[in-house]
This record gives sequence, structure tokens and C-alpha cells, in this order.
Amino acid sequence: MLCPLAVFAPRHAVNLIRLKAFFSRQWQQMPARFMAVLGPCAARIQKALDRFAPAVLAATAQRVDNQVNELPLRTEEMTA
Repeated sequence: MLCPLAVFAPRHAVNLIRLKAFFSRQWQQMPARFMAVLGPCAARIQKALDRFAPAVLAATAQRVDNQVNELPLRTEEMTA
């Protein structure tokens, strides 16, 4: 995620939005620890999403419902 040479195609938009939603939920539960560990990744996700066309993001956002079950998480990683 943090590699400056990473390439994100429009097909990656769904997972980037899901990951951004996951990071938002984590931010609410552990702000200081989250920012230290995952803050750079969250910022990179936003930079990647800013490069997509608004039409791609609008179409993609309809497919994401901001639920925990969207990401394959282990039990100890679950939120809520």
C-alpha cells in the first residue's frame, strides 16, 4: 500500500473504499494507536482514490455498504 510505485486500476476502487471504511471504524475505536500504525496507509488510500474519475467512485460506492463482513477478518480483528 505504501509503495510509491503501486498501481491502482479502477477494478481496485471497491477494495480501496472498503479498506477506507475499515480504517474509519478503527479510527473510532483506537485513535492514537491507529494513527501511529495505519495513518500513512489511510492517507495513501485517499491519494489513490483522488486519482479515480468521479464516475468510477460513484458507481463503486453503491457496491460498498460499509459492513464489517466485507473484509475477511480474523475474530480478534472484528469491530463492534
